[in-house]
Amino acid sequence: MRKLRKDAERAPVSNIVIILLLVVGFASFPIKDTIGFFGLEYTGANRYLFTAAFRLLFLAVMVYFLFTYRFQKSLNFRFRRFYEVIPCYLVVINNFPIVALATGQAQVNASAGMWALYLLQTLCITAFEEVAFRGIIFPLCYLKLKKHKRAVFWAVALSSALFGAVHLVNLLGGAGLAPTLLQVGYSFLIGAMCAVAMLLSESLFVPISLHFIFNAGGLLVEELGSGNILNLPTVILTVVIGVAVGTYLFYVAFGAKNDSMEKLIAYGEEAVSENAEANETAAQNEGKTEDGLQRAQKSGAKKPAKDDSSDGNGE
Repeated sequence: MRKLRKDAERAPVSNIVIILLLVVGFASFPIKDTIGFFGLEYTGANRYLFTAAFRLLFLAVMVYFLFTYRFQKSLNFRFRRFYEVIPCYLVVINNFPIVALATGQAQVNASAGMWALYLLQTLCITAFEEVAFRGIIFPLCYLKLKKHKRAVFWAVALSSALFGAVHLVNLLGGAGLAPTLLQVGYSFLIGAMCAVAMLLSESLFVPISLHFIFNAGGLLVEELGSGNILNLPTVILTVVIGVAVGTYLFYVAFGAKNDSMEKLIAYGEEAVSENAEANETAAQNEGKTEDGLQRAQKSGAKKPAKDDSSDGNGE
């Protein structure tokens, strides 16, 4: 494991390419043909179940690489500075067709079982993508750029651009050019938001939850219902929230220090132990400094009295 981490630090670009090829290969896996091989139809329930199963398998491979690269420190539930990530949840919740469903413009009429399979598929897809891009490729981009000014900012931009570009593979599946380019664009933005969210919370589970909510809401009517989800209030609200939160996240990313990323890619328990020792040493030094100041103050307080006494005796 340590050898691969050393290799990643020495040649991050090669490792980025390897992970990207794996992701593209997994994303292009012929699930429809696989279902057909078992004599099953590529319909709702089967599609959800098989997609979830294969994405879960691919997720396991990415988690293996996460640990092999020793980037696993992001797998925690501590959610530091979670309050700073709350604006991101406004963005993803707004992706639900709330206005369309409330006004009857769209309907969702799926059974509970289909709801469960749809959410399971969505969770497996988003977890796979987040572990691959925010858990592995984002830190690898930082390792490539760490010597540059504003390395964290550019690592966010580069990893998000790669996340968006990977969606071009949808063209091979017969997707239209315009919808695919639109998906590339908003995938870049969502990727950047998830990267900053992980940076703030120091947890990979936060971007996983953001991405899950975003995808679940955005495809809800298309997958489980019918109707039109576009309307003027939704467009206005999306623009206002998007601009406000986007400006905030740009400010956070632009001002991010390398230390924030170094903590995420530290060598697990070794780094924790080193940090604890460093904090303990700093506390001891601080205590010694305070003791020294107190002794100096006491000594300074005694000297004038001694001088007054000697002056008096001389007279």
